[in-house]
Parts: sequence; C-alpha cells; structure tokens
Amino acid sequence: MFSFLEMKRHLKSIVILNIFCILCWGIARAQQKYLGTKSPYIFRPQKYTPPPEGFQPIFIEYVGRHASRFFTKPEADKALIEMMSKGGLTSLGEKVLLVVKEIYAIQQNNYGNITLSGKAELAAIGKRMRQQYASVWQGRGIEIVWTNKKRTHQSEVAFMKGFGSYDSTKIHIFSPPDSLNNTLRFYDISPAYTQYKKGNFIKSRIDSLRYNSGSKNISRDIYTRIFKKFNSSEAWRFAQNMYDIYCLLPVIKKEIAARKKKDSLFTPIYSAFTEEDLQWLDFIKQAKDFYEKGPGENNKGIQIKIAAPLLADFLYNIKREIQQPNTLDAQLNFTHAETISPFACLLGIPQASKASSSVFNYAKNWQASKIISMASNIQWVLYSNGKSYLVKVLLNERTATLPISTTTFPYYQWKDVEDFYTKKLIALNNKKDPNWHNYLLNLKN
Repeated sequence: MFSFLEMKRHLKSIVILNIFCILCWGIARAQQKYLGTKSPYIFRPQKYTPPPEGFQPIFIEYVGRHASRFFTKPEADKALIEMMSKGGLTSLGEKVLLVVKEIYAIQQNNYGNITLSGKAELAAIGKRMRQQYASVWQGRGIEIVWTNKKRTHQSEVAFMKGFGSYDSTKIHIFSPPDSLNNTLRFYDISPAYTQYKKGNFIKSRIDSLRYNSGSKNISRDIYTRIFKKFNSSEAWRFAQNMYDIYCLLPVIKKEIAARKKKDSLFTPIYSAFTEEDLQWLDFIKQAKDFYEKGPGENNKGIQIKIAAPLLADFLYNIKREIQQPNTLDAQLNFTHAETISPFACLLGIPQASKASSSVFNYAKNWQASKIISMASNIQWVLYSNGKSYLVKVLLNERTATLPISTTTFPYYQWKDVEDFYTKKLIALNNKKDPNWHNYLLNLKN
C-alpha cells in the first residue's frame, strides 16, 4: 500500500508526465507548419464560382510536382547515425538516435519513392479532377509527360488510380530524356541558370543568414540538447540534418503505422527543437528556394525566364484544342518544384511572383508551403459555349488571379490570355516561334 505521502508524490509525477506529453504533442502540432517545400499537400476546399451561362469545361492542362516522398538517397538519416554513434549523447540524444535508426530502417529500399501519404495525395487530386470537370472526359485521349525520375512516374500512377478507368489505348505517355525535356526540366538545360544557382549572388544572401548570430545560437542549442559536449565544427550540419528528419516525419506516418510503431516513439525529435528553432531553420531553407526558383530580387530574372518553354507549351496545347477539338481531353505533366515555382511566377500569380530587395523580408509575400508543397500543381481549364472560350487557372486547386483584366473572374477570355502571354514570350526571346531548346542553351543572366 502507498502511504499518503508516497501516493501524493506518485500522482504528482503522473501529472508532470502528462503535462510533458501534452506540451510535446502541442509543440509537435505547432511545428508541423515549418516544413517549407517539404510540406505535405493539403487540399483546401473552395466554393468555385460557376462559369458564365452556357460555358462548360472542355480541356485541362495540368502540371504538378511529384507527391510526398522519402529522401532521394541516404542523407540526413545516415549522417546523423554516424555522428551520434560516436557517443557522448544526452538522455534525449539516446532517444533521438533510436528514432533516427527507425527512420533509416523505414527508408531502406524506399529512397526516391513517393510515400503512402504521397500516393493518397495524387490519387485525391486525380479523383477531384475527374469529378469536378466531368464534361471534359469525352474519351478523346490523355497525353501524359513525366520526367525521368521514379517519383514522377509513381505520382502519375497514383493520380490515374484516383482518376479512375479510361481507355488505355487513348492514353499516350512520353518521358523524353531530361537533357531534351525543355518544358519540365528547363532548369537543368540552361547553363546560365546553373551558373546563377551556384554563383555568389545566392550564396552571399544565404550566408548572411547562415552566419547570423541567430543561426549560431540555434545550432548550438540543438546540438547541446543531444550531445553532452559542444562541437562548433559540426553543430550547423547537425542542426540541418535534424531539421530534415523532422520534415520527413509528417509524410511517413502511414509507414510508421504499418510497422506498428506508436507515434509517441518519435516525440523525442520534437523535443530537440523549440518553435523558434524551427521558424529560423525553415526561414533559411525557404530563402534558398526563394532565390533559386522563386521571384528573388528580380521576378523577371533568369530563374523565371527559364520557364518560358512550359508557358509556350501550355499556350500551344490550348490553341490546338480550340483548332482541333477532337484531339485530347487533357495533358498531364508530372515534374518537380523547380518547375512549378518559376512557372507560377512567370504567370504573374501574386503569391508566387513578388520580389524582395532584402533576404530578411522575402517571407512577407512568399511562402513555399503555399506554392510548392509536395504535389503542388497548376491547372488551366478551358471552357467553351460553342463559340467563345474562357480560361480558369488554379494554383493548388484554388482559383488564381492573373495580371489580366476580366469582368468574369476567375474566368478570363482566352484571346486576352493568349495575347498577354504571347507578348511576354516574344519579349523574352524576340521571336514568335522559337526553338526553345536553343533558347535555354543561349539564355543569359
């Protein structure tokens, strides 16, 4: 039997433990928003404005990022195990090491694959497209293009599974070599863009954050929660690897459940961070994306101009549908974040295209999680009443605003859309029908 004093102490310990668990899970829930481009796709339902009377959807052009995925190769997981296996861990560090080993085991034979959650993301997008735009699907055909990565192919398979049955003889699949894929891998083809991405312009801005006193303090705090002794030479790399593991957890929840592991096993990862730590790590990671594939300091810069071939392809496919109405029901493109963000900026979608003169202010107008999360996508839906044509543009399945006048928002006159973006393409290349591969090869910063 417990004495009264012993029972009081026992109850007190239970209360403290429960408070600790609640705090851990509260922090975990709060922390899940600091994921940047690694954010799982979240469909935010919207009541769509019906088209003007007599108009119905007749064609869809879709470009989407691959679904939520595992690491592309052994990276942060392997590096952390190597660093932490040397010993000198705190009590929390010992628990974190077990978590990282479990994550490493989950990823074996899965590197580069989309996760179970990722499959569900794409299947749901495909299902919604089929249901929302029922009049489009006339059996004329679907053209599918993906990049030469396992995750884009798997994303297409998941999308079509959710989309449902369709005559397989009318589905045309293309996967050109990445070195020739001007529309979906333009960022790999342009030598000038590669030079921009690796040059001092971006490096200097990220370094201003990386070597900021806040970064040093945060990396020290994270490191000393896990290790008994501080090692300044590896603290920053350790903090980044820990953040990568944290970002992976939300997209492998189904794999964790399949291994019959309780979510509580993984809470030590959350205890390694404060919310302020995650805010800053996310801020730095997003800053790099903002300059590499977002509007940066110049929303007409090379990191945006490289998306011109994709815009030209969208215009071409819509024109083809209008001129040859029995060609296709849809064109579906499966690609990467490096494609989606420049394209959204080139279109002039407000939340994707506002430049910033300071690296410390970019987040006021640009959030990677709302533009290029996992499975992020852009859709052009063509409507017709048999005589005229309208276009509606969606960013992540929500109606987007274009820098074009319209009296029927979110529907734009096709002629206005065609004229506006054709002029933009001509301004970029000074040619009305350019060779887009040569354009990328010869593009200047």
